[in-house]
Amino acid sequence: MKEWFERMGWEQEIQPIITYDKVRYGSLTISEEESRQFLETLNKIKINNFNKNV
Repeated sequence: MKEWFERMGWEQEIQPIITYDKVRYGSLTISEEESRQFLETLNKIKINNFNKNV
């Protein structure tokens, strides 16, 4: 995920990467707040970069 964000120029969006790494590689459970923030950030990225009429 980190490499993909870097390629797309989204390096400033570090929190989703940290959350993803916690769950994927750390076998950790995230809080409800972390989950909400993760989804909100991904939704912002989606709206800003993928909701174009093509």
